[in-house]
Amino acid sequence: MARPAPSVPTLIRALLGLIVGLGLAELAFAARDRFGFPHVNIFVPDPDLGLRLRPRSGGTIVLNDNPPAAYTTGPAGWRSGPVLAKNTDSIVIVGDSQVFGLGVEDDQTVAARLSHHTGRPVHNGGVPTYGPEEYLRAMDELLGASDARTAVLVINFANDLFELGRPNATRHAAWDGWAVRIETAPDPAEVWALPGRGWLMSQSHLVHALRRWWHGPTAPDAGLPSEGDWEDVLAQSLAPAGQSDEEAALRQALVAAVHDRDTAARAARAARAEVGWSLADTREDRLAIQAIAEQASPGDIVGDRYSEAARAVPVTAELLRSGARVQRQLRREIEAWIRDHPDHSLSRQITATTTSAAEAEAEIARIAQTVAAQSTGSGPLAAVVDRAAAITAAHGAALVVVALPLDVQVDPARFAAYDSAPRDMDGTLALLDQLVQLAQARGHRALSVLPALREGGGAGLFLDGDLHLRPEGQDLVAQAIAAAIAAPAPPAWPGPGLAPGRSRVPLPEEWAATDENLVRGSSRNHCQTWRVREWQRVHCTTPEGGPAVESARAVAAPAETMVLVAEGLVDVVLPVLAEGPATVDIRWADRVERLTVPPTGAPHFAPAPAAAGPWPGPAAPALCVAPAARFGAGSADCSAWTDCADAWGCRQGDRLHPPRCAPGTAPAGAAQHCQTLCDAAHPCTTGRCTPWDGGSFCQ
Repeated sequence: MARPAPSVPTLIRALLGLIVGLGLAELAFAARDRFGFPHVNIFVPDPDLGLRLRPRSGGTIVLNDNPPAAYTTGPAGWRSGPVLAKNTDSIVIVGDSQVFGLGVEDDQTVAARLSHHTGRPVHNGGVPTYGPEEYLRAMDELLGASDARTAVLVINFANDLFELGRPNATRHAAWDGWAVRIETAPDPAEVWALPGRGWLMSQSHLVHALRRWWHGPTAPDAGLPSEGDWEDVLAQSLAPAGQSDEEAALRQALVAAVHDRDTAARAARAARAEVGWSLADTREDRLAIQAIAEQASPGDIVGDRYSEAARAVPVTAELLRSGARVQRQLRREIEAWIRDHPDHSLSRQITATTTSAAEAEAEIARIAQTVAAQSTGSGPLAAVVDRAAAITAAHGAALVVVALPLDVQVDPARFAAYDSAPRDMDGTLALLDQLVQLAQARGHRALSVLPALREGGGAGLFLDGDLHLRPEGQDLVAQAIAAAIAAPAPPAWPGPGLAPGRSRVPLPEEWAATDENLVRGSSRNHCQTWRVREWQRVHCTTPEGGPAVESARAVAAPAETMVLVAEGLVDVVLPVLAEGPATVDIRWADRVERLTVPPTGAPHFAPAPAAAGPWPGPAAPALCVAPAARFGAGSADCSAWTDCADAWGCRQGDRLHPPRCAPGTAPAGAAQHCQTLCDAAHPCTTGRCTPWDGGSFCQ
């Protein structure tokens, strides 16, 4: 006997029951998710920026065990803030998810707190997934719409270095409102157009839970190729300098000869060998990446360990560490290449303009330093800063550049948040300093917020298990930026050129090849003396069984005077200038002698009159190279260079190893040591403001 068809009321009750059940399930999963998602889910495609945020929309972010944080967007698709209208008093800030304020409320972002601390409207141009290329486009768009007179560019060292030359459209795609890495994105033609799909796939917690159960996160911690690594940084760094001076052609040819593809690949391989892995180092990683590339996967959508679906933070930390090593390797490779190819046409161009072997050696070293500094030091980030400066200048705005460190750079204790052992990140901090220095050298306000974050709480300023800042961290960054905005723009740094009649500090080889010059009293004081061009060197040691030489200090000497004090050793190098005699006091255990070096005539020692003032103590640790072969400057802070050769390069004034200079000072002059900068807005408190290659310093 046939079963009777269900009645219409029965079907309606069943349908209502199904709807109620799904509604209850949706509510239950939403409550379990604390009514939020681990990622922003309001992205829409954009042909220029890759992605944008949907205007007049919002959502709630829940990152690990951190409190839920709501976010909203305004009419133009930027995170909510002041109305985007013409207001010259306003400020524009651009960046990625840190500037967006992932994990904090609208009124807790760095933009909102910057508005609080400055009393000025601040437009938040931060968007998760954006990189340097998108920052510049966002800056141009926001400045044009707001007429703001201040633009803040935040470079995030968590990923911005690896995104250079990789526009967001080549890294991310929008999938039902989510941002997914390009490898995980489906073919748009194969996405089913279902009624209500937009809400179901981006807003339904039940669908999100089903996706998580069915697929799960699929990307390896080592990341995907679209995220880039140090090969991308090398590709940007190896571009010729292209300066418009008489050395431009030579520099470009030298970079092309030294920095070829083989060199870049070799450097990358060496860095990876030191780290011990690559983007696809293990068989499991290779298979995972292959599977992702062959079939779209929602792993980026449902994964919640890393809020931007990026590679693991410890992996990024290792890339930064290897990157710092690559920079050092390339610098040395350039120097070694030019020295090892004396018969090459490029080397002959250098030696053809010099009159002695010593001058040729000095000129080769100078060119090698210049090329290396331009191609491996400031290289890629300099291009970003220069483009930002051009954009701000076109809109009549001032530029502020901010270096934002990775959380494990702030405090190695943060490695524990990622179930990883701590690593020494000190070698990577020079990358932040380079960004600040290159921006300040161009006369822009710039700062690293590393000191503020370290002093303000360190590891406690970041979200649990995530690299983004808590509200307290956002506020500290805003305070630091507000102070930089309030301060006058720094003086432009003097360039690497030489003033008329000046030369570089002699190389060790030049001192060794020079006979001693006449300095009265040097023999009785057990000192050796040399003169190379305008540079005078005096090297005093403790004689066997005699009174120990203990210290030295400049009394009236040029700012470029260098004093090295070590156990049983004093080494002084100073330029002899026409402005007047230089005097330096040297102390032995039983006496103090004054060295006087006049502009003309013979230098001489004489008993020193009583004089107050501190004496520098011995250098520590002990010198790591033979003191008879090299010299250094006790006044230069070269502590940032942990490698012995790098530290000596810093003390000798080469541009590849600049000292760490205090605010208001910069490497300048022939010795490239820290000098107080000056201009009309920053007069000298002592000495006179000396022009030098596009800038000035107090001397």
